[in-house]
Amino acid sequence: MAEGTVKSRCARARARLARLLGYLNTGVNIRR
Repeated sequence: MAEGTVKSRCARARARLARLLGYLNTGVNIRR
């Protein structure tokens, strides 16, 4: 159970970071 929670937690954090990074990347690309 602990492993599952940690995994889901990491997955959530990863998706969140990916989203933020994606927004930043798109913003930089649009500016350039």
